[in-house]
Amino acid sequence: MLTQAEGLKYGIEHYRRNKRRTSGSLIWQHNDSWPGTSWSLIDYELLPKASFYYAKKFYHPLLLSLDHDPGRPLRLWVVNDRTAPCRGSVRLGVYDFAGEMVFEREFAADVPAGGAVELGSLTEAEALNGRAAEEVVVRLSADGFDAPDNLYYLRDHKDLRLPTTELKVTADPAAQTVTVEAGAYLARMAKIDLPRGNVRFSDNFFDLLPGERKTVVLADPRAAPSRWPALP
Repeated sequence: MLTQAEGLKYGIEHYRRNKRRTSGSLIWQHNDSWPGTSWSLIDYELLPKASFYYAKKFYHPLLLSLDHDPGRPLRLWVVNDRTAPCRGSVRLGVYDFAGEMVFEREFAADVPAGGAVELGSLTEAEALNGRAAEEVVVRLSADGFDAPDNLYYLRDHKDLRLPTTELKVTADPAAQTVTVEAGAYLARMAKIDLPRGNVRFSDNFFDLLPGERKTVVLADPRAAPSRWPALP
C-alpha cells in the first residue's frame, strides 16, 4: 500500500504541476469486487487503502508539492485549482527523524486562479545542511491559505534510516475518536486498524513528527455509535 500510495502521489503531483499540458487524471480503480492485490483505493471489505487518504491531499484544490529526484534540486510548487487567487507564504522545513530542525526557508506565494507556480528552488546540499539524505524529512506548510501540509522523503523508503519509535494511543469510544501521538522519533505511515470491515476513518496511514498527535474520528454506517473490540 505504501508503494501504491507514494507512486500515485508522485505521478499525479507531476501532472498537476504541468497543468498547462495535462488536462487531468483518472483513477484506476476505485474499489475491489473481490479480495486481491490491485490498483484500487478501497478494498473488498470497503476499507480505504493508504492511497485513498493520500488522494485527499494530492487532489486537494490547493496543493503544495516538491519536484525532486535524488541528487537533484528541490523545486517548490503551488497548484491552485480554485477560481480565486491564493496569496501567502509557504514554509519548507527539513527535520531529522528525532524532530530537530535541519533547515528552514520561507517562500512568498502569489498564485493566480487556476495556476501552477514554481516558488523557488534550492540544492540538496543547502536543504541537508550537512545531514544525510536518508535521515531527514521535508515538510511543506502554507500560511495565508488552506493548503494541507505535505511531507517528502529525499530517498526511497527502503533506504531511509528510520529508528524504532513508539506510539501513544488513546481511544475514546464515547466520542468515537482515537488519538495517536508519536514518541521520540518520527512515525512513518501510522495505521489505525479494527478487525472489521466498512469502518470509516477521518484519516489513516499518516506520518507524525516526534511529539505530534492526530485525532481520528471513526464511524460505522451500520451502527451508531460503533461498538469497538480491541484496538490493534
